[in-house]
Amino acid sequence: MDGITLVIMTDGRKQYLTRTIDSLYQLHTFFNQKIIHDDSGDPEFGAWLRRTFLEFEVYSTGQKSGFAGAYNSAWNYVRNNGVNDWIFFTEDDFVFTRPVNVYTMIEVMENNPHIVQMALRRQAWSERERLVGGVVETAPQEYTDVTDGKFQWLEHRQFFTTNPSLLRISLIDERDWPLEEHSEGIFSIDLFADEKLVSGYWGARDSGEWVEHIGVERVGSGY
Repeated sequence: MDGITLVIMTDGRKQYLTRTIDSLYQLHTFFNQKIIHDDSGDPEFGAWLRRTFLEFEVYSTGQKSGFAGAYNSAWNYVRNNGVNDWIFFTEDDFVFTRPVNVYTMIEVMENNPHIVQMALRRQAWSERERLVGGVVETAPQEYTDVTDGKFQWLEHRQFFTTNPSLLRISLIDERDWPLEEHSEGIFSIDLFADEKLVSGYWGARDSGEWVEHIGVERVGSGY
């Protein structure tokens, strides 16, 4: 089985990052490369990261560059320094609440090359999501139930998400992360201009959430 690189994005929130890293035991896999990408712009926070998480490579942008700038920087760092074909991205305010076998996610993606990422669902967050019960429930007809006889997942072309997800290094090699405002939306539109490509959500439609978003609010700019 190919190795897997773990990337955790942080902007300086110790109280969240610690809880996120404490929950990594739920990911049933071996990460032979672990990276913390620090966009805090705080040298003291960077020094704390290096002292505290010795098993991680810590890369700092040296400034607070915002969401788009941070992801652009992280993608460039992984492109130049990643040692594996598979990358698991998460942010510093997502706690893994259930066991997830990342190797099975790789198996599904290897057998389905049209899936560009396999994400883990979080709880309802926006007002609209809370009203209807979740992310998928906002547009249930846009999500297709798929199974290979062993595993179940949902496929859609609604968006590419920076929530916890598995992706191939080839995606990072082939596509830059936009630096403009609304970068996540711009990336999604450009990506899904190819009608063969889809994003995935792990698990059946009724399988529930796998992660909890614990951040009080999104911080930074350039989303």
